Amino acid sequence: MNVSDEREKEDIKDLKTTRSLQRILACRPKFYKRKIYEKEDRTPVSQSTKETVHIGLLAQDVLQHNPHCVSTWENTQTDDEDKSRYGINYGDYTVHLIGAVQEQQKQIDILKQQLTQSQKDLEDLQLKLGQEAQRAYDYKALTEERFNKLVALIQK
Repeated sequence: MNVSDEREKEDIKDLKTTRSLQRILACRPKFYKRKIYEKEDRTPVSQSTKETVHIGLLAQDVLQHNPHCVSTWENTQTDDEDKSRYGINYGDYTVHLIGAVQEQQKQIDILKQQLTQSQKDLEDLQLKLGQEAQRAYDYKALTEERFNKLVALIQK
């Protein structure tokens, strides 16, 4: 369980989510299987976990654009010289998902306003064009009427 009660927190500040969408778009989700070590007793995961195809992110990728969501730990099971390993705090990452949705909603709201204005402008333009077309039709009719009168006068 995570402590979320405001009464248990201090120095609370709003997280700036203006880059959350950018952080989420930088993610490169992967399919993977857990590594199987040479010696079965040294593998830190169960056999069923090793056989399961998982989905997730690579901490090294996340480290580039979201380092505060990455933690380190020591893997004593490996023969590697560098035993340090990275982990991802997906709970912290979820906050960026919320921020990304909020950013997208702002963009959607702006686009909706622009679309509404464009539709209004189009309706106004269609109305003007309709009025101009009617004027042109009326002018054509008046011109034809005058032309017919001139022809009648010339024939007399």
